[in-house]
Amino acid sequence: MKGYFQGSIDDSLVTAVYSYTAEGKTQKQEVLFKVEGKSLRVATGEMEESEGVYLFKDKSRVIYGEAIPEVACK
Repeated sequence: MKGYFQGSIDDSLVTAVYSYTAEGKTQKQEVLFKVEGKSLRVATGEMEESEGVYLFKDKSRVIYGEAIPEVACK
């Protein structure tokens, strides 16, 4: 799977739309990341489709997973 995301950051919250191609089909999905120091936490929660984009149904109810630490690019 290959894709990109485009969005904005406000304080420590990144809100973006992730566009990717899987099995020959292009999909778009909202993603939320919480920045904590040098790590990120990825949001999960119930989503619904709206105009071809999967969006979080209620952003106030998302759950942020374990911290993903910073790593050096190769």
